Amino acid sequence: MFGIERRHERREDRREDREERREDRFDGPGDNDRHIGLVAGVHGSGGGSGSDSSGDEKHSKQKHAPPPQHAPPPPASYPPAAYSAPPPPAANPYAAPAANPYACAAPSVLTLADQKYAAIAGRLRGTPGLVEDPAGHECFVPVGDVPGLLYLGAKCHERGLDVIVIITRPDTPMFLDFIIAGKADTKVLRQETHGEGRALAQGQLRAFQEISLENLAYDTDFSTITLYVFDRKPVHHTNAGAVVMDHGWRGALGFKEAAQTLTNIEVDHQEEEVYMPMPGGETVLMVDWDQGNVDIKLAVLAVPSTYTKAFDLSIKGKPVKKYSRMYNPPKAKLGGRYQLARLYELDNLPYGTGFGDMEIHIYDISNTRQHNVKAALHL
Repeated sequence: MFGIERRHERREDRREDREERREDRFDGPGDNDRHIGLVAGVHGSGGGSGSDSSGDEKHSKQKHAPPPQHAPPPPASYPPAAYSAPPPPAANPYAAPAANPYACAAPSVLTLADQKYAAIAGRLRGTPGLVEDPAGHECFVPVGDVPGLLYLGAKCHERGLDVIVIITRPDTPMFLDFIIAGKADTKVLRQETHGEGRALAQGQLRAFQEISLENLAYDTDFSTITLYVFDRKPVHHTNAGAVVMDHGWRGALGFKEAAQTLTNIEVDHQEEEVYMPMPGGETVLMVDWDQGNVDIKLAVLAVPSTYTKAFDLSIKGKPVKKYSRMYNPPKAKLGGRYQLARLYELDNLPYGTGFGDMEIHIYDISNTRQHNVKAALHL
């Protein structure tokens, strides 16, 4: 009876071993280890079969069970075996293409202003006190006997060359002018700046008085251009309001009203200009209604007493741009009754500017100094 039961138990053990081996084919090493431990625990805890049966079961388990398998741990900094890397991000359709490390930048194209400035600045290098501004295409050299007071410069642009002279200190009693030999009409831009002055050359210079010849052709004969510097002394000062009132001007007048109501005047009907003589017989205040714009001008007559005088037309206490013109020979107006040697004109008058805001200055000039532009700037 006991023999039959043992044989039956051994057959049952063999059947269980075959089932376990079939299951081991599908389970991983970790699952197999857990399954083996669980089966051994159940059989080892039973108490109704006797010591021989228990020993046979243990022997059978140890004989037929596969050795335990343990997966080695993954190396440091590597993901675990079951890790699946996320897919790479989709390309941004709006992103700029990656730069080609072998591509060369397009060569920079030098403008005419670049080329002309480089040539002028190159010739001036070594000049004491040279001030350069490559970004603004302008450079300056000091001229005159007072260090740092007067600078002559050149500014290059696509339209041509500007020749500039500046005074770097406020309230300097000097008068400046350019004259082009052989030219019938020399037009000079004039600017005055109050307070801290106007910054030039990236702030390296400050201009309080400034005159310039604009848009000169690069092939100009610069030897014909002379800068004149004078000492000045004021001899007379008035304003345009006092002048027009002397001729009966009241309120706002158009050309026709002015021509009919003002007294002691000359009128050019074709040009729509009214001439109001000033005391002394040297100057005339002109009002011009050309093309609907009202322009105020100071005309200097070609008489011997004006040859040693300088004149100015400005706006009281405000920075202003203005032009002066020198006529050689004098320019005839009104059929020759007036011969104009010089003309001063305010440019871009601020809205609401009245006659009383326009100042007229007359100076005696002396101690004439000349500077040839070509020689000073190596043009």
